[in-house]
Amino acid sequence: FALAAGCAAVSTPYWYAEDMLRSGAGTIVPFDDPAALAAAVGELVEQPEALAAAQREARRIGSELAWPSVAEATAAVLLEATEAAPRRTGIPDVELELAETRTDHLRTLIDDCGIVQHAHGAIPNRQTGYCVDDVARLLVVTLELEQRTGDQAWTPVLYRSLAFLCDAADGAGSDGMRNFMSYDRRWLDEPHLGDHVGRAVWALGDILSTAWVPAAVGPSRRLLATLVGSLDTEISLRTAAYAILGLARLDRDRLNATAAALLERCVTQLEAARDVTSTDGWRWFEEGLTYDNARLSQALIVGGARIERESAVTAGLDSLAWLGDECGLGEGLLRLPGHLGRVRGEPAPGGGDEQPLDASALVEAELAAFTVTHDPAHGARAQRAFEWFLGRNRLGLSLYDFATGGCSDGLGEEALNTNEGAESTLAFHRAQHVLEAAGLPRVLREGRGASSDAVRKVPA
Repeated sequence: FALAAGCAAVSTPYWYAEDMLRSGAGTIVPFDDPAALAAAVGELVEQPEALAAAQREARRIGSELAWPSVAEATAAVLLEATEAAPRRTGIPDVELELAETRTDHLRTLIDDCGIVQHAHGAIPNRQTGYCVDDVARLLVVTLELEQRTGDQAWTPVLYRSLAFLCDAADGAGSDGMRNFMSYDRRWLDEPHLGDHVGRAVWALGDILSTAWVPAAVGPSRRLLATLVGSLDTEISLRTAAYAILGLARLDRDRLNATAAALLERCVTQLEAARDVTSTDGWRWFEEGLTYDNARLSQALIVGGARIERESAVTAGLDSLAWLGDECGLGEGLLRLPGHLGRVRGEPAPGGGDEQPLDASALVEAELAAFTVTHDPAHGARAQRAFEWFLGRNRLGLSLYDFATGGCSDGLGEEALNTNEGAESTLAFHRAQHVLEAAGLPRVLREGRGASSDAVRKVPA
């Protein structure tokens, strides 16, 4: 108020005062120092020229605090932000729309501790307990559901999920996190580094990039700092990829020097791994395809874009194109590497059950490619990958359960795996959300009767 009135000010050094008086509109004196305060006031009174100069600067600053000036400054900031935002390219030629999906089964799996890992059909199998991997995935999906639906019932789920992650790291120091907890809430393993730590970093990055959960910011920042420190060692490619997907979400204010160094190191690790392994017939990071494969490509695309390393983005796009083609994505019918994997030299697709987390990873990786290239072909490939959940697969069966809102754990040789567990159900919801957030048309039909009837509405 003093500055707005054109008065010179004398203040103790709290942050706002330091910021406002640094250009000469007054004087800063130490806390609890009456003598310094008296001297500063006396100096202004005894030196009319200095007082007049401070008053002129106070009037200048005060003029900037008037509502019209504040409005102009706000408009300038918003204009700068909108001009810097990436432009979205629409994806044409899509006919079907996605109805609202059910979260009934997801709510059934969630309790006041976390989310139960597996299920007998739609019935939670409590003997399987909980794990950090699934709770980190749940945290990401919960953020999305809260924003998408406005249902505040998801907010306590978010807080409990964050509490689970904090407990998993409690006392672990640089050793990482525990992962598995029994249903009676006993940790079953010791702290260690693994994919679960990377997934936790991913979830924390999502929280810290989202403004509507201020109560979670402090705990998330502290836990992230601990986990970033623990990853300052040799880590697996997938741990690095998951960490990239979280750290790349952070703006400059929340990506400190240590986290920024980890982000760059993880991008370098993935890029180097592909340089070593990739050949004309096998443009990949490893000697085999195992699980959550497309996350490696996605991480290079996202991380490379974040640190402005074009070679990493190019490597990510090329590896994703190869993986998609190997899985038949370019032909419209996706066939994923099974849970038994596929090694170099073996014919596609590999052995074992096809897994929802791989389809979900492809959806998200293709959307990341669409974001950096603006090529509608990537959007179309993302949609085809999502259609795998709904029956556009080799068995013509929907893994998404229209009756419960759950998702089968895998596509076997002749039938679906009946386990509608946390990993797969969350994979479906994540894939659906990113398609919706990208503004893409959808292919999901609301199945009010048997799911097979709904599946037949999906074109082959």
